Amino acid sequence: MKAIPILLLSMLICTAIFSQGITLLYRGPSGWDDANSWIQLNAPIGQTPISRIPLSVDDVVFSRSMSGVTTFALSGDHSIGAGAGSICRSMQVRDMLFYFENQAAFDRAANISIYTTNGGYFIADSAANIKRGNFFLYGGQPAITDLQIINSTYGDLFTHANWSSIEILNNSRARFKNSHLEGNYFVNNSPAALLYADNSEFVTPSFTMGANTTDSLFNSTIRTGNNYVTLDFTIGPGANFVSSNLTVRSLASLKFITSGSVFNGDVSIEYPGYLYLDQINPASPLANIINGNLTTGETYGIYLKGDLKISGNLILNTVAEALNNDTATVIVTGQPIFVAGGISYLNNNPSRIEFFGNGNSNIIWPLGFPIDTLILNKTGCGKLTINNSLYVVGKTKILQGQLQLNPNAGIPFKLVCLGDLEVMPGAGLFLRKNNQNIVAAMAIQGDIIDQNAVADSTCNGISNPYGGNITLYRNANNVGNNVISVNHPQGLPNLHLAGRQGAGYTLANNLSVYGTFTLQSGELNLNNYQLTVKP
Repeated sequence: MKAIPILLLSMLICTAIFSQGITLLYRGPSGWDDANSWIQLNAPIGQTPISRIPLSVDDVVFSRSMSGVTTFALSGDHSIGAGAGSICRSMQVRDMLFYFENQAAFDRAANISIYTTNGGYFIADSAANIKRGNFFLYGGQPAITDLQIINSTYGDLFTHANWSSIEILNNSRARFKNSHLEGNYFVNNSPAALLYADNSEFVTPSFTMGANTTDSLFNSTIRTGNNYVTLDFTIGPGANFVSSNLTVRSLASLKFITSGSVFNGDVSIEYPGYLYLDQINPASPLANIINGNLTTGETYGIYLKGDLKISGNLILNTVAEALNNDTATVIVTGQPIFVAGGISYLNNNPSRIEFFGNGNSNIIWPLGFPIDTLILNKTGCGKLTINNSLYVVGKTKILQGQLQLNPNAGIPFKLVCLGDLEVMPGAGLFLRKNNQNIVAAMAIQGDIIDQNAVADSTCNGISNPYGGNITLYRNANNVGNNVISVNHPQGLPNLHLAGRQGAGYTLANNLSVYGTFTLQSGELNLNNYQLTVKP
């Protein structure tokens, strides 16, 4: 009768021991399902280390330096940290090659689901190489990071199979540092999730941070590779996106969306293709903002939807002939002036390009640069220059900084603006002269408004010290008068008015004109102000 209680007590002790998680090191060589392949780490003093197949409560470690094992492959879809049914509570892989294989399908690696509900996680560090495996992070305990890849390598991007990808869900966390990662996609899908990367490189055709997500990317590169030539980079609306020193680079075509978030870094395309500055919801467009440079290779065109804000250079490295199907001849007073092209959607998708920041910007374009609305908003009198002519279909607004117009031989007007030209106090437009004594000229179809009390070449007002031609013209009859409002003593040198019947000009204040003044047609309504013309 005494044997039964003793037997029950032994069973309870055994159950208690095996229900308590331990840390197991894989020492090989016979695979996951061999108890002798495992040995307990950090066993209590006086206790023999346990060898057993990992339970759902156990933490497992793979380490070449600790075991001598250099490579391991685990087959099948598995969960980590989900409790009953999981292969382990957590897993750490160090300084070795590791595969999550899927023997049931040749074109997909195993799917690994990670939960932190029971304290689970996955860590790759110390030069680990997780060659294959698709990670799905489900979270549970926000204080625990589901997936960390540190000083390591992840993924095997291949065009005909999905051998690596990472999806961040629920309230999960992912952290990547000093690592190289490859995958068919990297995506943060949840507003409750966190994505963090520093000093890492992602080789992928798709990198997405969804609406209202929290994402922090620093000193990292996202690019195509491994025979993928197109890249989709997306930041969703309302994302809490923080970045610095980023690079997004596609071999050929790039779809780039920031949805109002500021991307701090450079964006580029290396070879022939297309650039799509797109919108998630075209009905409610949000600006794509690049605090850096935007450079394209031999690109066939830039498809612009919504506004673009850029602090650095905008460069299209292609020949004009590549844009023949997307060009238009700019006409002023019936005369062809130059050919513009390279940006689509202007007619059906009114958009603005704003140059901001405290540094200088350059537009490098193979022919005339077209845009619906141009905004210059640079602090510290940052300058904007363009190597070719500038064609503004809508308005030109200089809020801060200076638009510098350098002349081009054989092109009558450096700037043609179909809408209003407005220069705010402290901002400027400078008509410059080159070494051949050619002076830049401009033609404005809308109002011309300069709110500065003085004009100079440093930053203030419309500065025309070398007497470049300024032409104000109208393209329609009977549409009323446009306003001329320039009230500083420097006035508008070499002013030419080309009105039409019922479409002339009205002064909003006294105006001084130095050099030549012509009124080819239409009327000039002095509006009780004085027009002074001086040679």
